[in-house]
Amino acid sequence: DETHVELTGLNAKLNEFQCALGCVQLRHVDDYIYRRGQIDARYRQLIAEIPGLRMLAPASGGKRNHYSFPILVEPGYPLSRDALMHKLRAHGVVARKYFSPLISDLPMYRDRPSAAAHNLPVAQRISSSILCLPMFPDLSEQDQQRVISLLHH
Repeated sequence: DETHVELTGLNAKLNEFQCALGCVQLRHVDDYIYRRGQIDARYRQLIAEIPGLRMLAPASGGKRNHYSFPILVEPGYPLSRDALMHKLRAHGVVARKYFSPLISDLPMYRDRPSAAAHNLPVAQRISSSILCLPMFPDLSEQDQQRVISLLHH
């Protein structure tokens, strides 16, 4: 469950095995980024036709790594973000919430006046409407088309 939050410490250092695996993966990173870019372009072309779904515009300048493919489920779409996520999962497609929960909603922050929902209307709106579609280098066109067909209502 993505909403489970546990307060613990974090040790973000890689162990030797993780480092070795990462070094091997670096040999393929340009190819992975290229393939993710192709998937991103297909999503953009096919989702543009679906009313109520909005894609984030790519940032200008710089090189993109196509880490994720977030969409915003807007009021014109017939399902809420959560209902769409459940529909996709019922068909074996894992889409993930992003920025959920907001940091301001975590126990250590939620009682601070600056974290009140009325002070963060844009963050609250985006947090409740953003959904990341599957994005990985080996996502086939057929599987991506299946995701797109499920987005059509």
